[in-house]
Amino acid sequence: MSSIILETDRAVVRKLVSSDAQSLAELMKCPLKEASTYINEWSKHDEEHGFTIYGVILKKKMALFGYCGCREIILHDRPEYELVWCIQREYPNDPNDDLDIETAFYIRNFLIKKFNIKSLFAFVSDKNARDQNVAEEIDMVTDESYQQNGEKWLVYYVNKDSPKLLGSLGSDDVEPVRTSIRNRRDVMNPAARGRKPRLMPG
Repeated sequence: MSSIILETDRAVVRKLVSSDAQSLAELMKCPLKEASTYINEWSKHDEEHGFTIYGVILKKKMALFGYCGCREIILHDRPEYELVWCIQREYPNDPNDDLDIETAFYIRNFLIKKFNIKSLFAFVSDKNARDQNVAEEIDMVTDESYQQNGEKWLVYYVNKDSPKLLGSLGSDDVEPVRTSIRNRRDVMNPAARGRKPRLMPG
């Protein structure tokens, strides 16, 4: 059985296996044993729920560039579903590189359409503008926050019946394409295709 869950313009989303532990440890900057524990926990979650947190493989390099997916949590004394992502930029110095948004968009649609999940939540640090942008780009909103260890966290959510979400889910037969900003620029300006990103000053 294939471990591939879906593909985006630039990435393959697949189940993580034990041989991914070293790459995951480097990505998460954690000990190898801890990365292996995460993979085992996510594999068990997949067996129990049919979905989990997956590896994000950049097609161009066939390398692990992050993870993205969903896990069951308890929120306000009831089971809910948390959308999780941690995805590197293909071009770290290009602020318009939205591989994280592109992947989270496809995962969001996959979870809501295939598993009929009614709501997805995400917890984002008040200091993490990049992840706040990802959440808002995939139609999540926030009206709640909490403090943990002196840090403010925003609670983002998106409901399946949200009018804004319904417009970007597509139909059962047609899957909408969330083309990356980089690819949209290439289409509008073919001369820019393959151009290296301009390095940010400083």
